Amino acid sequence: MTAPASPTGSNGVAGVIAISRDDRWAHAYEDQRGALAESAFGRPGQSARNVDFFDGSGRRLPAAYDDDGRLTALDTPSADADPEGVRRRLRAVLTFAAVYLNQRPPDVDAALSEEGLELDEALARVPQPSGDSLDEDLRQARSLFGPHPMDSDLQNRGSFLHNLFVHGMRT
Repeated sequence: MTAPASPTGSNGVAGVIAISRDDRWAHAYEDQRGALAESAFGRPGQSARNVDFFDGSGRRLPAAYDDDGRLTALDTPSADADPEGVRRRLRAVLTFAAVYLNQRPPDVDAALSEEGLELDEALARVPQPSGDSLDEDLRQARSLFGPHPMDSDLQNRGSFLHNLFVHGMRT
């Protein structure tokens, strides 16, 4: 798979989407290079092999791993795009995020306290995409999934929810 012809740092377009097979974690990357730079995917303790990868159109990207289980390559898509299937999976992740917040495990309570948020405020920040395409859903849910370049609408390189669910969730 080749990287997009133009850089995506200024527009936040997702070139690679990673979703755990249990639909409890997802992250969008600007391009293949960004995804391959990650050292771990999914929730802590989850194998990268339990994560599915898709391009921005919803086509599955076959993944290659080294002997240590580290992602080494994302191959050219071999199947037709299934943007609706990817949208369903991303929405399942968002549903899980709301359920997880409501369960109030210690990491959620700590994050809420650190942010000075009440639970209802945090729940209101869980994206509810209403787009009519995968691209639009990803744009509307970018605060949770990324990609999170340093542009005017997302200066902190990841929202409270992104940092909790994508980089810090401990389930």
